[in-house]
Amino acid sequence: MKGIILFTILSLCTAVNRQICAQGQYLPGGTSGYGITAQAVTQGDAVGSGLSIGYSLLGTIDLSVSASHYFLSDKLAGQTIGANQLEPSVTFYGTGGSPISLLFRLSYTFERYSSAPLDATQIHLNGSYPSFEAAFFIKMPTSGSWTFYPMVGIEYIQGTHNPPSSYTSPISSPSTQTPFIMALPATLTLSSGVQLLLEPKIFFFPVVAIQPGSTELGLSAGFIFPTSH
Repeated sequence: MKGIILFTILSLCTAVNRQICAQGQYLPGGTSGYGITAQAVTQGDAVGSGLSIGYSLLGTIDLSVSASHYFLSDKLAGQTIGANQLEPSVTFYGTGGSPISLLFRLSYTFERYSSAPLDATQIHLNGSYPSFEAAFFIKMPTSGSWTFYPMVGIEYIQGTHNPPSSYTSPISSPSTQTPFIMALPATLTLSSGVQLLLEPKIFFFPVVAIQPGSTELGLSAGFIFPTSH
């Protein structure tokens, strides 16, 4: 019975794409600041939500950590399957004196799946995998308080979901994915009536990630708090 459950759950598991989203992208050049983000994601076989916090050092390097929970649409023995993710990441930015900016992101995801049948049989299923993301974006200010950052990029994910070590012939489910990402982030400056460089911002991040057999839709929203220049 354990072997059947393990094979079934592994066949359902996929690496849910992360969104390229970091606070340094929205800060003026040379400015440090904090960011807090809430996000919602839907994929063909999963829906989820999460929260992330991060710090940008002079708008060139971001350090962030996010926590998310997902529900898979498929069920195991009639019971819901859930997944918890914890993901630290570091993001680098470069402009090279061009209107087009570059973004590179390295992250590592720790993942744990849960369901009543797994708990009943004391099966612990988890996964961990690195991912790399690269993107181009352009800053497009408007005449008002809005600024848009159209973006395209690609992500590379290499992961393996790990069965319990007590199995003499462990089953693994390697997952290599390379989704293409399109996004249109935007920020709204919260003005106090006085023009200040370090005014806080609200940002919105709609994104589409496309790969063979799967399309992910996501929306993030959060606050950016500049701290120094």
